[in-house]
Amino acid sequence: MKRCITLFVCLLTASTLFAQATKCCIPMENGKDTSFWYKLNKENAEKIGLKDLTRTSDSLHFRFWTETKLIDIWTEDFKTFSGFLIVYTEEEPKDFNDKTKRKFYSKKIVLDDSSAKRVYLLFDSLAVFNIPPQEDIKDWKSGLDGDIFLIEYSTSNTYSFKSYWTPSDYPNIKEAVLIDTLTQQLNKMLAMDNRWSKFLRSLPKGWYTSDGSTVTRAITVKKKKKVQ
Repeated sequence: MKRCITLFVCLLTASTLFAQATKCCIPMENGKDTSFWYKLNKENAEKIGLKDLTRTSDSLHFRFWTETKLIDIWTEDFKTFSGFLIVYTEEEPKDFNDKTKRKFYSKKIVLDDSSAKRVYLLFDSLAVFNIPPQEDIKDWKSGLDGDIFLIEYSTSNTYSFKSYWTPSDYPNIKEAVLIDTLTQQLNKMLAMDNRWSKFLRSLPKGWYTSDGSTVTRAITVKKKKKVQ
């Protein structure tokens, strides 16, 4: 059974030169201090080159993850916003018993201030940051096959990591409807699926991880030569 705990992390700020306590909410599972998705995302963030959100002094910094896409938004004054849309994947070997290190691919797409702010306003209008962890929502269960959506939320003194399993499967749970609405609006707003498909076609021919515990094949499209 998963639950949320409170951790305290000491941070050293340049402005005060004193340790600042950060309240962290991270899923618990089987008595461990972290969940599978939290550990995996931490590894992916390092591969992409993102900073640790448990150690940030931004007024607000949040991330929305799927298994192949990431939206990263931050602000200092709630007037000007910055952000990225990042698409990423990992090469899958032909033989799943192959222990060779898998290649990781990612691409950052810079969001302008207007787009980044629209993403923030969407989260704010749906009160997404106030939605409790899935583990605290009655009748919302995780499965072995489906989609996972992950939300990191960080301020100068708070950090939370929450996961939500296939919200479209729970139309009778209001929180699931909100997360499902969020995912659909984000995809429409930023053309996430189209950008993922374009990114996939740019990769060498092979098999790659995709959303929903599946692998997908990338076929390199050769450009046609112009007739002289």
